[in-house]
Amino acid sequence: MPKSSASTQPMTTFDELSYPPPAGYTLKDDTTEQIPSLIPGAEPAVERYRSYIDAAGNRLHMFSFRGLSSRDRGPMKAEETWNLLIGGREARISRVSMFFGAPQNLLTAHFDGASGANYLVYTNQLDRARFEAFLATLKFH
Repeated sequence: MPKSSASTQPMTTFDELSYPPPAGYTLKDDTTEQIPSLIPGAEPAVERYRSYIDAAGNRLHMFSFRGLSSRDRGPMKAEETWNLLIGGREARISRVSMFFGAPQNLLTAHFDGASGANYLVYTNQLDRARFEAFLATLKFH
């Protein structure tokens, strides 16, 4: 999991979040997709995805969702859950053993944005303190 970045590092944005790029990680993916609604006449959902990878293969994934998505990626099984403030908003943090319907050990964060977006951040690096340090860098702009 990325270490907390120095305050002199430039900020990047993701939907309504600003944060310093995670130290030691390289941007891998950055996509935006419109997903048709199953409700006739409803606006499509907008899903943004960004991922980072480090030299050891550890990954950090970020999703933002706006609108009602028709996509279900599968169940999640939380082994441990706690709350944390991210950018002044309450988040649910979990250590999971199943995610998107597949057995995998991850740390996840789910939280709502200030203007209607829903966020999911997760990593395969299971160091809770480092994950929380990265989450503490996320600010709403």
